[in-house]
Formats: sequence, C-alpha cells, structure tokens
Amino acid sequence: MIVLDASVAAKWYLVEAGTDQAEALIESGNELCAPAVIRLEVLSAISRRFRMGGLSAGDAEATMAEWLEDLDSSVMTLSPDDLDLDRAIQLSLRIRHPVVDCLYLACAMRLGADLVTTDENMYHRAQGAYARIRTP
Repeated sequence: MIVLDASVAAKWYLVEAGTDQAEALIESGNELCAPAVIRLEVLSAISRRFRMGGLSAGDAEATMAEWLEDLDSSVMTLSPDDLDLDRAIQLSLRIRHPVVDCLYLACAMRLGADLVTTDENMYHRAQGAYARIRTP
C-alpha cells in the first residue's frame, strides 16, 4: 500500500514536472490510499491553476469533475481524517510542518505504508520522523 499526498495526485490532472512519475503510481498495481482531505486539496490545486491563468474555467470545471469521478470509482481509498488527526497534530509540532500535510504522514504511519510526496519541504522535514517517505 502507498499513501499519496495531494502534491502527487494533482499531477494526474495538471501536467507539470513529475506527471509521468505520478501516473506510473496508478499503473503500479499498488493499492493507493490518502486521508479524505485530499479530495479538497486536489480541487484547490486545480482551482489555483485556473486562477493563475493556466486553465480556462471550462477546463478547470471538467478537470475537477474528472477528479471527483475518479475518487468515486476508487482510484484510491480515502481514510477518514479523524483517524489520524491527533497524531498529525503531534507530528506538525515535532517537524514544524502544517497539520494538513501531516495527516498524510500520520496515515502512512498508521498503515505502515510508504508515503509518496513531491513536496520537498515535507520530504525533508518528515524524514526524521518516518523512514518510509519518498518521492515518486
């Protein structure tokens, strides 16, 4: 099992550096999982791309709909955020990183899974807390 953070999942919908590696995770045959907050974080990434002029309103809306459809078709398992919130808070204080990002770390720790991220700050800060964090 692999826990993906939003920085990776967003690359499935927003073509940018690392998209090929992110897409390879879907094709890897591994079970993919993430905290439920990923639903909103990927929607926010798509919205941000629209606001910055990288997508038309129609393309942004279609991309958001595609993301939600993929979640409905179980592209990954969503874990309730409250299962990992207490640990995420503690990790946030320990590694000095946002709680929302630490939800992914806490989820991976609870499941004993790899955490895959393209967030360099998260990667470097979390290494001391969890050895199974990696980039795609």
